[in-house]
Amino acid sequence: MQKEEEEDGKRGGIGNDNNRDKREKKKNKDEERERGLGMAQYAYLMHHKSETFDKFKEFRVEVKKQLGLSIKALQSGRGVEYLSDVFLGYLIENEILSQLTALSTPKQNCVAERRNLTLLDMCVELLKTDMLLAGMRANWYGLLGKKFKDTFGHVGGSSLGGLVGLRKPVNHAVPYSLTEEFTSVYQLHQLLPDSIHLRNINVAPGPSKFPPLLEEVPMPESIGHKGENTLSQIGFTRQLVSMGHQACGALELWNYPSWLRDLVAQDVDGKDRPDHVDLAALEIYRDRERKVARYNQFRRALLLIPISKWEDLTEDKNAIEVLKDVYGDDVEELDLMVGLMAEKKIKGFAISETAFIVFLLMATRRLEADRFFTSDFNEETYTKKGFEWVNTTESLKDVLDRHYPEIPKKWINSTSAFSVWDSPPNAPNPIPLYLRFPTS
Repeated sequence: MQKEEEEDGKRGGIGNDNNRDKREKKKNKDEERERGLGMAQYAYLMHHKSETFDKFKEFRVEVKKQLGLSIKALQSGRGVEYLSDVFLGYLIENEILSQLTALSTPKQNCVAERRNLTLLDMCVELLKTDMLLAGMRANWYGLLGKKFKDTFGHVGGSSLGGLVGLRKPVNHAVPYSLTEEFTSVYQLHQLLPDSIHLRNINVAPGPSKFPPLLEEVPMPESIGHKGENTLSQIGFTRQLVSMGHQACGALELWNYPSWLRDLVAQDVDGKDRPDHVDLAALEIYRDRERKVARYNQFRRALLLIPISKWEDLTEDKNAIEVLKDVYGDDVEELDLMVGLMAEKKIKGFAISETAFIVFLLMATRRLEADRFFTSDFNEETYTKKGFEWVNTTESLKDVLDRHYPEIPKKWINSTSAFSVWDSPPNAPNPIPLYLRFPTS
C-alpha cells in the first residue's frame, strides 16, 4: 500500500510539474500580452475639447477591433474638463467607469497656457489696478507691446521685448525653482467657499447672464470619493457656470473654510485616514518647520517696514484683541500666514502688500528662469499649433471661447472669467495702457 502511494505521489508530482509549467507559460504569455497592451498607444489630434466624445467612441471601436477587448474604465484629469454631460451619460449607459486621475504634470503647452492665464488674467483680478496690468503685460510682451512682438518677434532685451522669448534662461545662479516663501504666501485657501451654489443651466439666463440658484452642495461632498460621484453627476458645464457665478472668499482673518479644518485625508491608494487634518494649523506648522521667517522678519527681508505694535497691522479691534491673547505684546512672534491675513490691504488689492512683493518677484522668475519660456519657447518644442495657442491665449475666457464657445456667449457678462461672471464688463478706455495715470 505504501509503495502504491509513493508511485501515485510520483505520478502526481510529475503531473503537477507539467501543470505548473503550463501555468507558468500562460502567466508569462499573459504578462507579455499585458506589456504589449501597456505599450499600445492611440494618438488623436483634437483642435477642440468638444471633439473628445466622438474621438473616444472611435477609440472604443478601434480597441474592440484590434484587441478584442472592451473598455471598462476611463481616466481623466481632476478638472473633468473633457467630459460633457452627454459624454458622462454615454459612459454610464455602456457601464464604463469614469475615474479621476491623481494630480500629475500636464504637457508643457498646457502648463504654459495655464501659467499665461495666471500671470495675465488671474493676478490682474486679484490686484486690480492699471499699473499692475501694465507691469504684467510688460513682463510678457515688453514695453514695445504685444502687436509689435507678434509682428517682429522678440526684439531687444527684457525691457523692450519682454521676458518671454529670451535666448537663454536668466536664473541668477539658481536652477529654475520657486521659493519656500512663495509657497507660504500662495496659501490662499480662504478663497474657497463652504459650499458650491449650483445653478440651473436648463433655463434662459437672467439679467447680466445670471442663472437661477438650484441648490447648495457642501464642499465635503465635492472632494474625495464622494466628490468624484457628485461632480460626475453634476457635469462639467454646470460646475463651471456655477463656480463662475459665485464670488470667492476674502483673504482675511476668520474666513478659513470650516471643512478644511476637519479634512479627511486619504492615502495614495484612496483609503481614508483615521485622523482628520486641520489644514489651517498644518500650514502654520509647515512654515515653522521650513524655517520660513515670522511676519516681521519676513517684511525686513523684503525691505518693507516692520510693525512695532498691533495697530500698525490692522484697525480691527477684535483682531487686535485676539492677536494679543495669542502672541501677547511681542509682535516679533506673529506667524507669517496670520499676519498676511490680518494686514491692511492696498486699495484694489485682494492680497496683502507683503504677499504682493513675493508674487511680483516670482511672476518675473517663473518666466525668465524657465527654459520653456526662453530658449525653448518655439514651435519645435510646442508644435506649431501648441505655440499658436500659447501666443494667442491671454485669459481663461480665451480658453472657454476656443473649447466651449457656448459658455461665454450664454453665461459670461464680465470681461474676465476670473471675475464673477454676472459683473459688468470693464468700460473701454481710449488711453493706451502704458500712458495712463497710475490710479487704482
